[in-house]
Amino acid sequence: MTGWWCASRVPKWARAPIPRWRNWWPRGGSQGVRSSQDYVRKAGAAARMMLVNAAAARWKVPATECTVERGVITHGPSRRRLRYGEVAAEAARLQPPQDIPLRDPKDWKIAGKSMHRLDIPDKVMGRPVFGVDVALPGMLHASIAQCPVFGGKLKSVDASVAEKMRGVKKVVREGDFVAVVADSWWRADQALQKLRIEWDAGANGNVSSETIAAMLRDGLADPKLPQARKVGPNIPRPTSTTPPWSRRPARPG
Repeated sequence: MTGWWCASRVPKWARAPIPRWRNWWPRGGSQGVRSSQDYVRKAGAAARMMLVNAAAARWKVPATECTVERGVITHGPSRRRLRYGEVAAEAARLQPPQDIPLRDPKDWKIAGKSMHRLDIPDKVMGRPVFGVDVALPGMLHASIAQCPVFGGKLKSVDASVAEKMRGVKKVVREGDFVAVVADSWWRADQALQKLRIEWDAGANGNVSSETIAAMLRDGLADPKLPQARKVGPNIPRPTSTTPPWSRRPARPG
């Protein structure tokens, strides 16, 4: 859009009405720009063209006589100037262009260049508000204990101590978890630790890293397993394993 980078601000929870696969809007693996670059660039270029056309219409001049720099539209011959915000309402009423020329990468002013991170000062000072930071009047908090075995169920829970603790409103029992609801997360979590929970691990109770590794080895030894290529019996086959580490850092959700 040829806007002024340092003056840009992104509103919280901003979302553009662009259809995605299965309405999926992830931003992981540093794929945000790489997977969305084409239509995001076209959207920015289209917005810039509409803003310039709106300014040109107000001045009654050809749009080709106008240039844009740092969010300011300038009419060359008369030196008149308008900021994007001054013509945004008029631009919004225009029909979006169908033919959208994109800037040559050699003329890029932001992409591919080292820029100052505008979000760093607020993050260093702890100013961003995450979901865990939201506080509403009368809001309750919950701390949850889930069955440590996948597919297991809650067998029983003794909540006699927790239910008497300060701030506790309710102990919720469900099929595979139990939760304490209180007037603060700290009180809910302290009470959760006082629960005496008995789990039914079920069919997966004996599953371990060793049994999973054995299952995978047995699967690779299956003679019916398709092979990409055959190797001779005397060729060594090195084996290595790695745990299923997640690349996601711990952070407020």
